[in-house]
Amino acid sequence: THEAAAWSSVHGRWFFMPRRVSVAQGWDPVLDGQRGANLIISCREGGEDVRVVQIQGESPPDRGFSAMRFVPGTDDTHIIATKTVERAPGEPCETYVTVVGTDGMVHMPEAQISDRSKFE
Repeated sequence: THEAAAWSSVHGRWFFMPRRVSVAQGWDPVLDGQRGANLIISCREGGEDVRVVQIQGESPPDRGFSAMRFVPGTDDTHIIATKTVERAPGEPCETYVTVVGTDGMVHMPEAQISDRSKFE
């Protein structure tokens, strides 16, 4: 599932930060909430030259990317992104913010900005 995507005219590439990832198995509604991605996927405008970068370190599996933007002044090498935890309807969401490089290096670890709301 992709919620976070941005075009970089500097790199001539689309960048995606998936919410969830399932490599070996299909979608499963029970397991889906524990498949949070910690990846950056990029490709050229036409979809060719696909690159997958693993973000360094680990992130709890219930957190998935919900939004991303390039940090101004970084030549599109740094991304500020939100990760969210969604629960059953009626239960509060959580939102975290992080800054990562397009090379997967973490410049600011995930920090909680809300324990009641989902920010995108």
